[in-house]
Amino acid sequence: MAQRKTTEAKTAPKPRAPRKPPESKPASLWEGLTDDTARELRHRGYQCRDDLLLFLDRPRFVNKSERGQRTVYDPLHLSRPWLNEGVPMRMPLDLFNQVRSWLGGDWVAPGGAK
Repeated sequence: MAQRKTTEAKTAPKPRAPRKPPESKPASLWEGLTDDTARELRHRGYQCRDDLLLFLDRPRFVNKSERGQRTVYDPLHLSRPWLNEGVPMRMPLDLFNQVRSWLGGDWVAPGGAK
């Protein structure tokens, strides 16, 4: 009996599909702030730059006592009270000033005196 020649179909290797270059990630919203400050702002409900721009408005101090002059109301919860989910409505003035200066605004002295 004669042997058959088996011809295996040799397939040419397929060219690799070109890879997309990795997309550069957009700059983080919190870039330039300390990790603690960014974490605190996320905890308070700040999600976009428009929320953060509320810090440039005039601050509302808690009261006229010495301690009240070092505490301001959270600007996000003053403008959108329905977002308050158990987060304190007050924040320390130094946190307020840190975000305000990061946005390019002036520092606010205790009691609002400039």
